[in-house]
Amino acid sequence: MGTHVLVVDDDPTVADLARLWLSPEGYEVTHCDDGAHFREMLARVNPTVCLLDVHLGEFSGLTLLAQARAAAPNLPVLMLTRDVSIGIVVDAMRRGARDYLVKPVERDSLVAAVGAAVEARRAPVGPPSAGDGSEPLARLLGTSAPMLSLGQRILSVGRSDVTLLLQGETGSGKELVAQAVHMASARASGPFVALNCAAIPETLQDSELFGHERGAFTGAYGRRVGRFEQADGGTLFLDEVGELSPALQARLLRVLQERAFHRVGGASELRTDVRIIAATNRDLREEARLRNFRADLFYRLSVFELRVPPLRDRKEDIPALAHHFAAEAARRGSGPFTGFTPAAIDALVAHDWPGNVRELQSAAEYAAVLATGPVFDLALLPPSVLGNAGVTAVAREATEAGEREVLVQALAAANGNASEAMRRLGMPRSTFYRRLRQYGLA
Repeated sequence: MGTHVLVVDDDPTVADLARLWLSPEGYEVTHCDDGAHFREMLARVNPTVCLLDVHLGEFSGLTLLAQARAAAPNLPVLMLTRDVSIGIVVDAMRRGARDYLVKPVERDSLVAAVGAAVEARRAPVGPPSAGDGSEPLARLLGTSAPMLSLGQRILSVGRSDVTLLLQGETGSGKELVAQAVHMASARASGPFVALNCAAIPETLQDSELFGHERGAFTGAYGRRVGRFEQADGGTLFLDEVGELSPALQARLLRVLQERAFHRVGGASELRTDVRIIAATNRDLREEARLRNFRADLFYRLSVFELRVPPLRDRKEDIPALAHHFAAEAARRGSGPFTGFTPAAIDALVAHDWPGNVRELQSAAEYAAVLATGPVFDLALLPPSVLGNAGVTAVAREATEAGEREVLVQALAAANGNASEAMRRLGMPRSTFYRRLRQYGLA
């Protein structure tokens, strides 16, 4: 499944630039210049990210944003605007937009914003919403002891307004936990704004966090509202906070202390009312001890700490997670899905998952791409997941379920490549071709 960006703008130049800048990064770009056919285009293209102009002829971008939220609730929408109005920006963020970009769009800003949106969508995170006491945990998939303990702590910390530090490995679902805390708090009706600090070039970090005034630096063609203003009244999630430059660490510390800041190139002091949730896959305590991260900022961020468990520490959650991700991927186009074979589940549980939940989601999507039927077997799992134990289990499953059917499925999954099918089955070449002839497949 490729990464598809839908540009909705009546100016073809915007789409041409997006295609020029994003194609080398591996994105496919499609252009829609008519708001009347926007929903139809959403269904046809099924984009990963949408770039949506605030004004599209007679159509309001906020109206089209509502259509996008209704048709595809998990689709990240980045608003495009030429005339920056704080009211419009905040309204768009409250209505579910992930971010906004000021025209004329800057290449680095576009690539960074699209990349951050794609990463956010890969995690099993849905839009924040207020609800009863159980709603904040509804998107936390898993009933293992570590997840039940984490859920209880989320509800407890959600009742306060303290700054929170989430620690956990890459791909473990820290943004999901941050959104759950937001939904459990009194700020649930306010915006949830996320920034992946590692995805933003150091030269743009200041502007992304605090915004800038027109003419503040080369390429600053208009005023930009930063993440602190966008999140006013809600929660600001700073992922990979350990990647902030030393200068930004100092500015962030001041904002945490004084709840005030200046836009880049601005003279007016702006007040902010946000809750900060920071996350890192690094040991910030050790980084602070080694003076690679400001110790005073670390202690400001870690008023309360939560550790998100890696997937290998809650393996009993793997079958349910794998089924959820495979069903989601199947609904997006591969056809019906009823479940994994027992041998496939055994292989999934046996894997150590260094990439955590994000790697499991990718494995399920990989299987969905190759699937030719509703049951996903071992032959559909990525080679990195199978390992030696998985290859042995494939051969065993071939005997138990009928060798001919497994051979057919292995060849189909390998797109007819005999060498790849042999590798998946863990079968010697002579045996493989002998059985192909035996079952009339050669």
